[in-house]
Amino acid sequence: MAPAPRERHRAHLRGRGRGDASAATAEASRAALDAGAREVLLFADLVNPTGNALYRRSGYVPVTDFAMYDLPRGIGSRR
Repeated sequence: MAPAPRERHRAHLRGRGRGDASAATAEASRAALDAGAREVLLFADLVNPTGNALYRRSGYVPVTDFAMYDLPRGIGSRR
């Protein structure tokens, strides 16, 4: 699956609590596995307890935490 853009995606509040996100997570995971993926990796924001609880209920387990940094242009580049 192609990575999503680095934008926040939010569900409309009226859709919460109906199981739509759980169903979508399960279907996307199943589709990836059916297509031959041996693992399905999910990146989730640590400050989203609702989403993280959903992913755990869906069978995902935390593997590691990481941070991304946007460095000013030129820092870390080889000259």
